[in-house]
Amino acid sequence: MHAPHEIARADAIRWVRIKMAQSGLTLADLLAAGCFAPTAARPRYRKMPRANLGWARERPDWFQRAINAGQQPEFFQID
Repeated sequence: MHAPHEIARADAIRWVRIKMAQSGLTLADLLAAGCFAPTAARPRYRKMPRANLGWARERPDWFQRAINAGQQPEFFQID
C-alpha cells in the first residue's frame, strides 16, 4: 500500500503533466523560462548528531527519519 503523501505526489505530477500537455509546454520550455531555481551546492544541515558526521551524498538516517515524520528540510538548513 502506498502512503498518502506518495499518492498525493503522484496525483500532483499527473496534474502537471496533463496541464503541460494541454498547453503544449515541454520541460525545455519551462527551463528556458526560468521556472526552476538553479541547482545550488548540496546544503549543510544543523543539529547533526555526533554519529555519522562524515556523510556526503546520502541523507543520514536521523535526517531521513525527521523528514518522514513531517519536518521540512529547510528547518535544518544553515543560512
